[in-house]
Amino acid sequence: MSSTICLSKFLKDTDCDICVISEHKLKERSLHYLSTIERGYNCISKADALPIGYNAYHGKGGIAILYKTSLQFSVNEISDINSSRIAGIELKNQSYGSLFIFGAYLPSDDSIENYKSELNILDNLYTYYSVYGNCIIAGDLNASCLDKDRPMSNNYKSKELLKFVSRHHLLYAGGEIQIKGPNYSYITKQTMLDYILCNESMYRKLRYYEILDEGEISSTSDHLPVVAEFVIDSNPHRVMNSCDKLPAWHKVSDAQINEYKKLLNDPVDMLIDKMRSFFLCRY
Repeated sequence: MSSTICLSKFLKDTDCDICVISEHKLKERSLHYLSTIERGYNCISKADALPIGYNAYHGKGGIAILYKTSLQFSVNEISDINSSRIAGIELKNQSYGSLFIFGAYLPSDDSIENYKSELNILDNLYTYYSVYGNCIIAGDLNASCLDKDRPMSNNYKSKELLKFVSRHHLLYAGGEIQIKGPNYSYITKQTMLDYILCNESMYRKLRYYEILDEGEISSTSDHLPVVAEFVIDSNPHRVMNSCDKLPAWHKVSDAQINEYKKLLNDPVDMLIDKMRSFFLCRY
């Protein structure tokens, strides 16, 4: 997590409710660190399994979802995901129902079988949970849906990803979703590997979709941040430390103040009497 300071600044600047982090490279014992990056966020996270004899100070891969503690949704981790590369949460409230968000970091190696295996897990999750609510998939999918990227990306993996989005009628940046900013997210090859996928229903709630340009935030990553805003609730946050009604003290009469004091003192007098009777009994 060499980009901790910029991630903290990014969370403050964008004021984002949900943040998916692909490839955090933390070991299992260090996952708690993700919850300390910025106040007001909780986190669910996974670390990639490491081979025997791996001695580097950092881990490999990893996926995490940070979410604001002030959201007016109950937030629950989807625990039945048999993958260290995919994490999920369910956001639920009475007015909206359920929204499922899956974060993914799909394999970056050249093995098409490894890629298909992880994509199949994501496929099964989407098939099941989309019955109960809208689903959003976000993260580094390590393949491109765009024709322009074919010369610079793994065509076999890209074909599998395109089959997946077509099968579930998912919309993606550079396709139906118009992008503000660069038309790539992976700086080295200028290809689109990072996506926020959604269905038509969520697309209608999409206010904007932006890929932040190089230099907009200070980062050691070779991937650009992707930001999207979906408007799903008029007030998605709890108002913290608030009170519906406060006394108008400037309008209070002396008689009302004395009555208020009496109401405060009566319970105290009752407690004192009980304490006295208790000590008398003990004596």
